[in-house]
Amino acid sequence: MRPRRPLVPESWPQNTGPGRELDRMDGGVCTGCHNKSTRQRFPRLEELNMYCIVGRFVMGETMPESEAHRAVLESMCTPRPYAARFSTTKSKWNDWFSPGSEVPLLGDFNDDGRSDMVTFSLGSDASAWVGLSSGSGFSSLTEWHGYFGLNGEQLRVGDINGDGKDDILTATMKANARVYAALSTGSSFSSSYVSNGTVLSGEVYHTGDFNGDRKDDLIVFKKGSGADVLVQLSNGSTFDAAGTWHTYFSPNAEVPLVGDMNGDGYDDIVTFTMGSSEDAWVALSDGSRFVNASMWHDYFGSDGETMGVADMNGDGMDDIVSFLPGNKDVWVALSTGSSFTEGSLWHLNFMASGQRALVGDVDADHRADAVLLTQGSTADVFVSRAIP
Repeated sequence: MRPRRPLVPESWPQNTGPGRELDRMDGGVCTGCHNKSTRQRFPRLEELNMYCIVGRFVMGETMPESEAHRAVLESMCTPRPYAARFSTTKSKWNDWFSPGSEVPLLGDFNDDGRSDMVTFSLGSDASAWVGLSSGSGFSSLTEWHGYFGLNGEQLRVGDINGDGKDDILTATMKANARVYAALSTGSSFSSSYVSNGTVLSGEVYHTGDFNGDRKDDLIVFKKGSGADVLVQLSNGSTFDAAGTWHTYFSPNAEVPLVGDMNGDGYDDIVTFTMGSSEDAWVALSDGSRFVNASMWHDYFGSDGETMGVADMNGDGMDDIVSFLPGNKDVWVALSTGSSFTEGSLWHLNFMASGQRALVGDVDADHRADAVLLTQGSTADVFVSRAIP
């Protein structure tokens, strides 16, 4: 029996309605909401076949009937080819962003489904500057926060209140172990506040939605000999007390990252052993802990390489990527849901020494793109799109 009550109540802030998200016919229709990466409370479009069947079935009942919905069902229900490489052409998206030794990160700060750029100036200025993505370029620098992030701190991005807009966090890495957060309003970051997160010197933290409630939580890798993994769940305004979700994961100099490796809506953890072993180990989240830690790749990631996690090909599962500064190549290993495939070359001659690379979906096509920041005195930003 079909449900007659709307699955998305009108009172929810994510239900922006016709004339706003649903009628925004600029190539990003609905994906700003129906998108796993933006943590919205809507069905996700990664499984297009199932969505297309259900979408036609519930039109006018659980899904509002509108021309935009009809149009998107027709356009998006044509199977989209998976990406298999990054474009050989690197397009310049900004000619002055994150100069010198600033720290750049990607996040969707205005809830349009596209990854934007933020850079933290650190030093005496200590401000946060944002360039919004238009789908073909990043806007000019705009100061979104006047004092956030100091030298030696760990800076992160995540939607910790579940409103679809990514926020910024910084861990002081001092004796007080404090983590400060500043929420995005869509055009600026709010005043900083102590988030109740706890990160000690020598530890590494990230953000991710580990229990599937669409709010990004705080995860801390203790490192050292114990190498416990602690999670502090977000309640929408702060982080709850830490709980141990895994023991002995990503010890010492290993590199831990976060992503939804099996596409079930819970973010998982991966660690790159680097060094001589060069393995990638994954532990999947079941919503209350990480289980089934196992080796998913036996030769990926070496010392000096830049590692990343994102959905490169657009199948709804996060993959792993490695940027090699020495020979400048980019290698990707795709997730099958239970392992990573053999690595394949996605780009030649991408990144030189002293430059920085990031991955994120800058054009809202559900495939993560490669972003290059030259930094230094040129401070250019180039994008190589993920393509079939």
